[in-house]
Amino acid sequence: MGLTGIPHLHARQVFKEDLVLDYWCVVMIKLVIFDVWNTLLSLDGMHELLALRLHGVVRNRAPNTLLEVVKAVHNEVKSLRIGNEASPSEVLSESRKRLCNRLGITLGDFQGIHDDLLSEASRGGLEHLVVDGAREVLSFVKGLNLKTAVLGNVLLWDSTLTETILNASGLGNFIDRYFFSDRLGHQKPEFEAFMSVVRYFGLKAYEAVHVGDSVREDFGGALVAGLRAVLISGRQDCGVIKSEEFAIIPGIKLLIPVVSEWFRTR
Repeated sequence: MGLTGIPHLHARQVFKEDLVLDYWCVVMIKLVIFDVWNTLLSLDGMHELLALRLHGVVRNRAPNTLLEVVKAVHNEVKSLRIGNEASPSEVLSESRKRLCNRLGITLGDFQGIHDDLLSEASRGGLEHLVVDGAREVLSFVKGLNLKTAVLGNVLLWDSTLTETILNASGLGNFIDRYFFSDRLGHQKPEFEAFMSVVRYFGLKAYEAVHVGDSVREDFGGALVAGLRAVLISGRQDCGVIKSEEFAIIPGIKLLIPVVSEWFRTR
């Protein structure tokens, strides 16, 4: 086996008409794994919605101020994943505690807001959070008969809310399996987080590609685990950068040509 788990090929398999074929050119992908927030659903939109709901409890602060607090707590607690300073369950609970302490509200207050959002999501009321192009991309990927999964970290709200939004919006129709850190016990960019998904489908790492917006958690984590990786940069002024092992795209719509090329039989 190679360093990334790619089987060594015999010389007659690698050399054709005196040309050396890259391993990645030989292997066809079978699984596409998606991050959730800022990939399929809008994180900014969710933060804004949460700030508005918090304003119903914290009347003495403007929604914009509350939004700044939500984003600050998100970034602070997200950093705890570096070096595995906190487990997935600790990250979730710590994010809620910090937010409540900053705003002077109880965990019960926050849970009430969370439950209201869950109820609204179940009725399809949060469908506006779906990223433009996400539905088309998922439909295209499933049209190729590829396996699909979601691999998401959890912070502030639990996976039940995220999964409900995905299902109620119809995106869940194109997703074979959900893997969230608060249930999985592993979080990106941990090697085991990615391999748990790959093993579930009975595949090898090199047969999967992971798509996400975080350089460290999605892009770097997937490549270290031996998967192909696609980074959604959000930079609309930049074009597509692609090799046989990775791609960097400005938005999710451009995943279609990347997957098409990696999927086709060589």
